[in-house]
Amino acid sequence: MSTNWIGRLAHENWLGRQELELLNFGRGVVREDGLASWLDSAGKPDASHAPETWIACRMAHVYFLASLRGIPGSTPIAQRLIRGINESLRDRANGGWIESVGGEDDDKAAYTHAFVVLAASTGTIAGDEVAAVVLKDALAVVEERFWDPEYGRFRDTWSADWSELRGYRGINANMHLVEAMLAASDATGDPLYAQRAVGSISTTSGSPTSSSTRIAPPTNSSRTARPSGTRSSGRG
Repeated sequence: MSTNWIGRLAHENWLGRQELELLNFGRGVVREDGLASWLDSAGKPDASHAPETWIACRMAHVYFLASLRGIPGSTPIAQRLIRGINESLRDRANGGWIESVGGEDDDKAAYTHAFVVLAASTGTIAGDEVAAVVLKDALAVVEERFWDPEYGRFRDTWSADWSELRGYRGINANMHLVEAMLAASDATGDPLYAQRAVGSISTTSGSPTSSSTRIAPPTNSSRTARPSGTRSSGRG
């Protein structure tokens, strides 16, 4: 008897049930203003957390995927989230996207912009017109502000007004931007974004020092390094 159960109908049915349970769990994520709530262990909104951009983007991505798969009720959730991302989470004064509404961190993070691109890419593939607008604008920001041709990978963090580039260079934002760039290439048909993903992988794969698997920071002393672990908890 074969032990390869991955392609078996029973396993595929189980995966389908897990998918629906997760989607049902997250259906309360959208606030009245189109922003995304933190959810507690029961799937109920937790008002003690500020609504963060990366959560709205991740959930928009998830529900656009569900919409593409024809799962009822997914499209309205995704559409409300992408409109919140477009209308309430942009920095109208300085450009780009803010970290959260009412939160303490006002830096501009590549991590957050990666998820804006990802959500907008999936929404564009799903045929959402607002997502297409967000994608065009977010890609312009990523290309202008975060892509670093000198290092061949993405910068991590700027100050809120883009006047100061923080010194910290971690792998996490680049990891998520690889996914986002591949999605953007699929959504737009532009191979440039796939090339950006390959470039980031190629440079970071050879970057760790001999004594550590951490990515070595730049030596420019005018940039203040961000200590490890200072970004919001719960991210991955």
